[in-house]
Amino acid sequence: MTSWFRSTAFTAVMLTSLLMQACDGGGGGGAGGAGGQPPASDDGATAPTQPGDPAAPPDPSSIESAEYRALASAHVREQQLAGTRLSGSWVYDAGSEFPGARGGLVMENSDSPSNASAKLLADLNCGTLSVQLSPVNGCGQYVAMTQRLAPTQAVASSDAMVTMEVQSSHPLLESSLRVVDRTGQVLQIPYATRTLESPNGGSWTRVRVPIGTAATYWGGAQDGRLHDSVSSMSLTAIAPTLTGPGASLHARDLRLQASGASQLVLSRASTVLKDNVKPSMAGRLAVASPYYLLSDQALARAASIGVSVVRLDLHWKDIEIAGRFNFNNYDTILRRLERHGLSALLILSYGHPDHGGGSPTTPANRAAYAEFARQATIFAMNRNVVALEVWNEPDNSKFWQQGDPDTYALLLRDARAAIKAADPTRKVLNGGVAWVNMPYILRLARTGQLTGLDGFAIHPYRRTAPETFAADVAPIQSVLAAHNVTPTLWNTEWGYSSYNQQETARYGNGHDPRARARQAVLVLRATLTQLALNLPVMTLYELSDYGADPTVSDHNYGLLNQAAEPKPAFTAMQTLHGAAQGRRYVGLLKDVPPNVHAMRWDGPQDTVFAVWTDSASVPLKLNLPPAATVTSWSGQALLPRLAAGAPAAELPLTEADGPVFVRFPGKAE
Repeated sequence: MTSWFRSTAFTAVMLTSLLMQACDGGGGGGAGGAGGQPPASDDGATAPTQPGDPAAPPDPSSIESAEYRALASAHVREQQLAGTRLSGSWVYDAGSEFPGARGGLVMENSDSPSNASAKLLADLNCGTLSVQLSPVNGCGQYVAMTQRLAPTQAVASSDAMVTMEVQSSHPLLESSLRVVDRTGQVLQIPYATRTLESPNGGSWTRVRVPIGTAATYWGGAQDGRLHDSVSSMSLTAIAPTLTGPGASLHARDLRLQASGASQLVLSRASTVLKDNVKPSMAGRLAVASPYYLLSDQALARAASIGVSVVRLDLHWKDIEIAGRFNFNNYDTILRRLERHGLSALLILSYGHPDHGGGSPTTPANRAAYAEFARQATIFAMNRNVVALEVWNEPDNSKFWQQGDPDTYALLLRDARAAIKAADPTRKVLNGGVAWVNMPYILRLARTGQLTGLDGFAIHPYRRTAPETFAADVAPIQSVLAAHNVTPTLWNTEWGYSSYNQQETARYGNGHDPRARARQAVLVLRATLTQLALNLPVMTLYELSDYGADPTVSDHNYGLLNQAAEPKPAFTAMQTLHGAAQGRRYVGLLKDVPPNVHAMRWDGPQDTVFAVWTDSASVPLKLNLPPAATVTSWSGQALLPRLAAGAPAAELPLTEADGPVFVRFPGKAE
């Protein structure tokens, strides 16, 4: 275990009880959906109906009966009451084995148990207001609040979890839950206070934390498994990579429950989160591709799923020969893109044998690269080019010398100046930062060379669920804003390979149908995540597989295979395009269980929802009005059973099933 995870007792002050005595609650239930119907065509003609569909859209009131709406309303309250509410007194822990942390514990609304909350104050930055790398020497590494449960809570199953409402006042402050079992073993499980529904973390968010197993543990049984009961729990406030000014973590309504299944009664009457929503995907979806794989067939397929931009390398060494610049090959490529209604995002990529051969870090080589950038800007004038990206993943030593932000910042400065001098309207991006490398982003922001950018490029790859990206957006924006940099975030590269070495036992190699179906689910969830976060540009890596080896990850990222034939990931994007086309994106539903997401589009004759769960441990029971139709990510019509006389049908879903698309016929109210 790393040192900042450890906890020891510290001088503590007992405080009054935060939460009400234990009480039990139940969850809602019901059942749902039938076959899918394609959207209306672009010319306004209604698509053919599918078997079982009504011949004409019924009145919305018949879709959601009064009984069904009452069920939806009651469900929200029921899910809030699920589980056993935990009661006990909170104790402040200053993390004394790492001296220097400042903080405290404040009880709020203690005279109103139903609204009572604990507020953990945390300053791990020695009182300064700047953003710094963690840990900061002498400032401590964590603070915590601990609740000893009276009586000890028995846990009957390995899938137990704690649910709670949390709120964080600063995006760089993170948290974890610690539980102590019968053997005295401490299990520590991190969780995010920022989700798709609450990416800024500033509002109350209900989170679910499975406690049956943990990757970080110490003491007691020393096996990472929860044994029989929970005697105490702690919420920690930590800053694992960067730390900012003092902040606070709020918590209320902690409950212990068996996992069971989440339940969502899908209704057009549900509250929608509408802040900063971009109503259309038009102009926002991009794919990356080597230029030599951009066949007319591949580009036609890309355009058919709503792609409007192709990101590709503009290779310096192929363009400048003996001091002369020739863009003829790229002119041919841009014309090919234009035939399919596509534009280019051009990467000014990599070194030149006549100018050092690698990263241009000397003044002379930077000047040569700046001239290349100027020539590229002139070439891009009045052509279908949306932006120029200065290098690629400069935090990666594979692409930039030692991944050094200081030398790269000088190149960015010179290239940006040359581009803007040639064309002040040309959009300029930094080279996309890989894996949300927060320490690198901080060091790059400190150089002062990010001002004047038209967007900040990131490559938010991850080994965890795509939805965890929601927790990264506010920290990135916070670090940039702390250095007076406020460009919008552009995703210029992010994808999933159908080959994952750690998952071969479950999915096989990259050509296995199981692996390709899994890739499809993850690619679709990543795209929905970015739509939900309202990113202006979303670049899928990549359009076509560029290798044939099923055991090489880099060969299997494509939406298409090498012959430009669709893989399941392409089919998933095709299904999303059909759901969004001709409809206006309205926003995410607010009242959903933790780890469940529902996005809404309204059309002239119907409403479509995308619904999925990102938790592999907690399935979802989706309840729908009987007239709703459901389509899987692959376009397959799903037909859930309807109990006789029930106001709703029930459709069971798991994380592995991926998103489904639910159509409510009739105009939205």
